[in-house]
Amino acid sequence: MRRWALFLGLFVAAAVAGLVIWHQTNRVHFVQTLCEAGLPNLSRPSEVDADVLGCAVLGPKRRVEGFAEAAFEQSSIVIGDRYDVEEGGFFRNETAWYEGGWGDATLPESPETCWLSIVRISVEGWMTETPDGFGHLDMWPKAFFAGRVFGIGQVTPEDVADFTPEMRKQACIWGGEQGWVSLAATQPAS
Repeated sequence: MRRWALFLGLFVAAAVAGLVIWHQTNRVHFVQTLCEAGLPNLSRPSEVDADVLGCAVLGPKRRVEGFAEAAFEQSSIVIGDRYDVEEGGFFRNETAWYEGGWGDATLPESPETCWLSIVRISVEGWMTETPDGFGHLDMWPKAFFAGRVFGIGQVTPEDVADFTPEMRKQACIWGGEQGWVSLAATQPAS
């Protein structure tokens, strides 16, 4: 009987040590595997909806500055102090599906002529660390879950200077007291 107890004790100790080592060497895979096996997602804070997150693993809470975009079936965040657009209209900035709101700020609806509405945002939350499908048609490989919005602000023409002419035709930026400003009506910053 003692041999079985000793064997069982050593087996449990080895299993626990293996799990600890696995967690320390590859936390993301560890958390995702346990979640896919049916356990709760250990990376999910209470502020994040479990059904929306699924088994995607969240990184640590962090504060980001950037631009929140809203469009038909789109809500995304572009991180950075200005848009960095490469040829073809693709962003070099870190981008993600945006799950969250404006905090205490309320904005009027943007005009129907604005396919894309952009505001500057300062927000704290969690970025997914595992690639998954988020947003409309699962087009975003990452998502940012907002926990606290520190503020929203106006977007300057310099922030969107790299926008292509096609992008400018469809976008409106938040101009603060000016309200929504169509980029089609403004000249690109030099």
